[in-house]
Amino acid sequence: METLDITSEVESIGSFDPDSPRRLETDAHAPTVFLPVEGLIQILAHEMRGPLAPLGTAAALLRRCPSDPDCAAKVADIVDRQVSTLARLIDDVLDAFRLRLGHLAIHREVVDLASVVATVVDSTRGFVASHGHALVTTLPDRSLEVACDPVRLSQVVQNLVTNAAKYTNRGGTIEVRVEAFLGCAAVTVIDDGIGLSPADVDSIFELYGQAGQSGTLRSEGGLGLGLFLARRLVEAHGGTLEAFSAGRGRGSRFVVRLPRPAATMM
Repeated sequence: METLDITSEVESIGSFDPDSPRRLETDAHAPTVFLPVEGLIQILAHEMRGPLAPLGTAAALLRRCPSDPDCAAKVADIVDRQVSTLARLIDDVLDAFRLRLGHLAIHREVVDLASVVATVVDSTRGFVASHGHALVTTLPDRSLEVACDPVRLSQVVQNLVTNAAKYTNRGGTIEVRVEAFLGCAAVTVIDDGIGLSPADVDSIFELYGQAGQSGTLRSEGGLGLGLFLARRLVEAHGGTLEAFSAGRGRGSRFVVRLPRPAATMM
């Protein structure tokens, strides 16, 4: 298991070497990630209240109809969704503190990027459908190998797809593309949702960053850690994560670029 020191300079795509040591060079003078604990606790407490009401409803339903299979199934669905929400919140907080301490583990191996993305897309179809969207994919016909931690990469793609679903009005379309380019592979998540202002494009990846802090995006909740973590996980792989938008109401496009091992590009 390798330990990522986030105070280090990130490997560039052009200099990526799959055979090089997987621990990044450290810079003793580089700043550490600043994590305002008071702000995090305040937001976390607010967000963790969200699942409590549905869980209370589930308990009440179970008391009312303990022998009804249909009722039990509905209760199980409610509990499952809310437990997943709580687990996601806790995982984000733990990862944020691992980043702060420089202890975020990356287990890199050569994998087929398209297969990893396809698995994530399948796991998010229910969430996307619950928001009333279509989910389409464009995947390469042949294997597209990258050296990455498949668990962490899945975390990144899942965050991008669920964000797209949350911030697109019902009836939208979410598209996920996997493409090969010279020296790198790209995962692109496109939506026709509420879009980003120029200021949002610059700030969306900051700690606690949520576009339109006082507007629509903030009303969707969340800790403001997802994209912050996603970008740093991608950078830990020597890649980049960027956001693009033509403006509010005109959708968004998030692009992950990952270096490809030289042996796979022949």
